[in-house]
Amino acid sequence: KELIRRFDLAEDELEAQLQTALAGASVDDSISDLVGAVAPESIVEARILAVETEKGFVLVDIGGKAEGSIPLEEFEDDDSPPAQGDRFEVFYWGDDRRTSMLVVSKSEADRERAWSRVVGVFQPGDVISGEVKKKVKGGLLVAVDGVMVFLPASQIDLRRVHEPADYVAKEIRMKIVKVDEERKNIVVSRRQLLEEERLEKRESLLSEIQEGQVRKGEVKNIADFGAFVDLGGMGGLLHVTDMSYGRVKHPREMLSIGDELEVFVLSVDRERNRVALSLKALSENPWEKISERYPV
Repeated sequence: KELIRRFDLAEDELEAQLQTALAGASVDDSISDLVGAVAPESIVEARILAVETEKGFVLVDIGGKAEGSIPLEEFEDDDSPPAQGDRFEVFYWGDDRRTSMLVVSKSEADRERAWSRVVGVFQPGDVISGEVKKKVKGGLLVAVDGVMVFLPASQIDLRRVHEPADYVAKEIRMKIVKVDEERKNIVVSRRQLLEEERLEKRESLLSEIQEGQVRKGEVKNIADFGAFVDLGGMGGLLHVTDMSYGRVKHPREMLSIGDELEVFVLSVDRERNRVALSLKALSENPWEKISERYPV
């Protein structure tokens, strides 16, 4: 079909030319012979014969008389767009008996070469860094030394991420969870790394925090009964009754998520990893001078 489109031959004329060229052999029996000595499931050099931009593929030759097509999307990460005459390596799967076309892939060849560089180097538990390339079903693909690793959506952050695509083009640190050499697949977790780092910060904070201290924190969450303030490793509870000496109907009257503030440490429960905080303790108690304001 591709030859008909390229040379605009009538089907009967094409059939006659094929019969003459193959001397009576069937097309199915001769495809592998036309390719020559190229072995299926191997990496070979390819040359671009034509770039079909409107149709979304490039036509390549791998050294035989048969041709193959590669989707243009496989060239997205290249520095320059594909052009006629360009040479590069492709992975040759074999031939498609139905279409008489070679089945080749540039991305698979890139993946094979990249995997050979990291096989035996990346191990579960290693901490690696990479750039998030794209959002896929169930998570994100991250490029690490030319290898695409899979970051499940549930492992992106400590809390659920509503839009994973927001991480595309960002550089992130992750921990390797699984390396499947047979499938050439690496699964990573950013959440696991963040949890370990948070645990270290919590232990460090608990070893030094004391009742009566004044600490800086950031409001992370607000509930009806109070606000949770991140102290740099763990959260402390700022109860609504400890926000002001006046009446506060709801914490949102005084605070918003992301606010940075100084808080007073009321109590520390190291066994239960709980810290109680106060804002009103940093201001003057109006009852201490009530007799001066309202003499008997």
